[in-house]
Amino acid sequence: MTRMALTFFTFVFAIGAISCSRTRGETITQEELVRRTQEFLDAIPSGDRTPWKKYFADDCMVFDEKGQRMDKKALLDSQSPMPAGYSGAIKVVTAEPDFGSHRNLELRLGRN
Repeated sequence: MTRMALTFFTFVFAIGAISCSRTRGETITQEELVRRTQEFLDAIPSGDRTPWKKYFADDCMVFDEKGQRMDKKALLDSQSPMPAGYSGAIKVVTAEPDFGSHRNLELRLGRN
């Protein structure tokens, strides 16, 4: 997965989490947004579906980087762990908007 696709994927899920919140009009702090985003990112390598179940409304729609449309069930079904022998982590390094670069994420992938 290229850095641009990974950044886009992360952005899509962060926006999806905000726009599909269970309570309309709820406001959260920047720190909470970063915490929730990191929760999503931490769940990716293991295929943990908990954050998606927790933050996405049952009637939400999500569009991935290829333009595929998914409802909550399809989104949850698409979550799977990394292949055996692979590991990885994505960490939010800074929460300041820095459009045009990828300095706000740290990506570490490896093969065991």
